[in-house]
Amino acid sequence: GTFLIKKWTDRMKGIQSLRKAMKFTWNHGYLFEMIGIAFMDAKMYEEVVAEFQKANDKLYQGKNLHYYWGFCLEKLQRKQEAISKYQLSEKSTPFLTSYKRNKACVLYYISVGNYELAIQECDLVISLNELIYAYFNKAIALFCQDKINEGVEAFSCAYAKLPKVYPKVI
Repeated sequence: GTFLIKKWTDRMKGIQSLRKAMKFTWNHGYLFEMIGIAFMDAKMYEEVVAEFQKANDKLYQGKNLHYYWGFCLEKLQRKQEAISKYQLSEKSTPFLTSYKRNKACVLYYISVGNYELAIQECDLVISLNELIYAYFNKAIALFCQDKINEGVEAFSCAYAKLPKVYPKVI
């Protein structure tokens, strides 16, 4: 109880300090992003979205802004808006955006035995950016459900997308 109250109080003091710093800097977009991240740590997702919108309005282009924005929109059950932000994030950090999201979600869903959500997550990432690891993760989730044929199919899709490293031997 007391530790959590102190942690929350410290976080709010940090946000107040960032707001005060706006008087002394031209880079308000960065500060709005930092305030949003502080709110995200407090799981105050509506506030995060508002701060990220302010950063965006200042034409701030932080490399993780749209990724975190999408994450918060997803937490608020605003899936289509989240996908839109993830797609914007893909333009600036294509591999990291999908990789971070997919790896964290899929490993969590598999660890709690929710294989269907793991597969849905993989399908979403495949639709955003057909990265190989999403197919591998999907295969793992399918194998965990004893859906061997579907798992082999997902694995085959991943394998087909691997770069051809070794020349063919004739």
